[in-house]
Formats: sequence, C-alpha cells, structure tokens
Amino acid sequence: MKKLNLIFVFVLISISTVLFSCRRQVIVVLPHVSIGSVTYAGLDSVLVKGTLTSTGGGEITGFGLIYGTNPNLNGSPQIQFSNSQTSFSVIVSATHYKTYYFKVFATNSSGTAYSNVIQYMVPAPPPATAPCTLAPNVVVDNGTTLSVIVTGTSSSSWGSYQISLNASSEDIYIYFPGPPHNGIYSTVADPSNIYEGQVSISMPTGFNPYTVSDGQKVYLALDTTTKTTTVTFCNLSYNMGGFGTATISGKGTY
Repeated sequence: MKKLNLIFVFVLISISTVLFSCRRQVIVVLPHVSIGSVTYAGLDSVLVKGTLTSTGGGEITGFGLIYGTNPNLNGSPQIQFSNSQTSFSVIVSATHYKTYYFKVFATNSSGTAYSNVIQYMVPAPPPATAPCTLAPNVVVDNGTTLSVIVTGTSSSSWGSYQISLNASSEDIYIYFPGPPHNGIYSTVADPSNIYEGQVSISMPTGFNPYTVSDGQKVYLALDTTTKTTTVTFCNLSYNMGGFGTATISGKGTY
C-alpha cells in the first residue's frame, strides 16, 4: 500500500512539473509592423510614419525603415530606430519628381517581419516668393542697376544647368545641379561641388570669377501657364578679392 502511495505521489509531482513548464514556455511569433503614411515635407524631403503594432511575444532587436527608388528595395538605405520605440515619424531626403518606395521592418527571435510597401512620387515644390521687390530682368550690383537678358541652358561648365543674366557690362551665371524647380536654393561658393537644393552664382572676371558666399538664398518659381521660370535673389554678399565685399540682387524670367 505504501508503495502505491509513493507511486501516486511521484506521478502527481511529474504532472505538476510538466504543467508548470508548459505555463513558463513563451511562444514567440513574428512581430507586426505597419507603415502609416508618406507625405511631402518641403524642399527635397518627405515625412514618413510607421508603427510597431505587435512584438510577437518576443524582445525586439531591430526596428527601422527601408526606402529607395528601386521597387524591390534591395540594398536600399535603412534608418534604424530604438528597439524600445513603438512608432516613428521621420524626415527623409527625397528628390522632386522621383518615385520612392518605403517599408517598415521589425526583428525578434522568430525572424524579421515587413510592412506593406508604399509608393510615393515626390511632387514639385510650390513656387518660392522672394522677400525683395525687383523690376523684371534686372541686376542690382552694389547699387548699380543693370538691364539683363536671361537665358537658360541644359549644360554648363559647372553643374548640369545654367541660368545666365547677361548685361552690357556684366554677366551673372547661376549653376544648378540639375534642371531647376520651384523652391528655395542655398548658395555654395564652390561651383564644382553643388548638390540638390543648391546653386552657385559667379560673376566672371578673367580667370578668377567672383562667387557669392555660402548659405544665402535664391528663389525660383515656375509658371505652368506661361511655361516660364523666374529666378530671384536679394542682396547676396560676395567677395571682390582684395577690394572688400559687395552685394548683388537680381530677377530674371526666361
């Protein structure tokens, strides 16, 4: 009888151990993520939002965004967020008129899960309004007003697009990294190193042209009705070599 009781106690202990082990076992499945929206955020940028809706029962070891112009997103840039985050809202650089693809990912011990892919074409930016009032097709160089003829060309010695403001005694060249679009551009003094959203402005003077200083603004507006482009800049500073600094403004339509 004692032997049966011992066997019964042993069976109860074994069953309790198994049940306790089952209660402690955690089943981890893939996490779940979603991409909320992609919206235009201004010159050369978009705003992307995403959410980690479920950890899948495991610890998150990776959470981020993949984006690029290749639809399959192979080898595309990634933005990694904190593994403790459950959502994000991030500004991503993106070129106007191009189509981009975006998806969110999250990783736990079960593997990596991906959201659906959002396709988004970056629209043309709105026309930019300059803060100064100028007559059309003029350049005001250090207080002297000059009438100019404005031309645009698809190739230039610097950049890949050039707008020229040609006066009888002075020429102003504006170099763009590509075909200009609506928006506000920042000036760079080195015309051989301009990127999206930047321009370089020079006034030829022999072999060493004067160039407008870094970090100033040029405003560009396209009129879709008349098919014309207006470029405006207000009191930009440039260095005249050993003769000090000067300012130049201009407005030209072509």
